[in-house]
Amino acid sequence: MSYQSVNPATGKVLKRFKEITNKQLETSLKTAATCFETWRFKTFAERAVIVAKDAAILRARVDDFAKPVIGSASAVPLSNIFTTNNSLSPNKIAL
Repeated sequence: MSYQSVNPATGKVLKRFKEITNKQLETSLKTAATCFETWRFKTFAERAVIVAKDAAILRARVDDFAKPVIGSASAVPLSNIFTTNNSLSPNKIAL
């Protein structure tokens, strides 16, 4: 059985996900645990560098990440909705 993500407003299926095996699940859980063990010992400064890089990627690819969430419901281009600078604008969402 596959899993799916459904837009609750429209009932439209946004994406279908293949079912994974128990072995694939165990591998994923072990990978996550290993990553956490590395992450938990990082200092705040080390984490800040990583999170800043993540934020830069999100800003650079705002259309890729926001489109699946917002969908085509908005007639306004995503670049007009989001701002990538630190200034607050009443018409834009700061990233």
